[in-house]
Amino acid sequence: PDVDAILAGDTIPAWPRLAAIAPSFESHTMAPPGALGIARGSDGTRWRVNVLPLPSRDGGLVVAAPLDHLDASVAAFGRFMTLTALLGAALTFLAGWLVAGRALRPVATLTHAATDIAASRAFSRRVPTTSTPDELGRLARTFNTMLDSLEQAYATERRFVADAAHQLRTPVAGIRVLAQELERELQRAGVEP
Repeated sequence: PDVDAILAGDTIPAWPRLAAIAPSFESHTMAPPGALGIARGSDGTRWRVNVLPLPSRDGGLVVAAPLDHLDASVAAFGRFMTLTALLGAALTFLAGWLVAGRALRPVATLTHAATDIAASRAFSRRVPTTSTPDELGRLARTFNTMLDSLEQAYATERRFVADAAHQLRTPVAGIRVLAQELERELQRAGVEP
């Protein structure tokens, strides 16, 4: 390793970028007296190097330890975190889809029932209601109240039309009898109607 670069503090980072995102990682690292650094060997492996300068000699004491096991652990942790994040996102999406589907099922039921009632004009039918006092339950009960009003108005209209038809039958029958009588009188008199 380049001892002069380590003593000058010009070394490669001690940990990969993934491990550096943890704020407490750096604050718990205590360097011994001397210079601590990371060097890369000729084969690309990383080494933790501690250089303790010795004043009585030119140079110093150099202690190096390979970081292969640490780098392998950090890489395995990175793969684990990626897999965990993907699995968590998939589970969150699935749970959201199921919850949203369950929450929107009463809306679909209410919409389908209202569409059927409107198409068939069967105002005596009602939309299903829930026993829970939520907005959908109140909406279903309000819709059923509106259907009650429509059913009553429709029944009143039918009674009015039936009564009007009945009330008009007598005068129309009388007019018809008078018209037939007038036609016979005109024929007797020899006048063409």
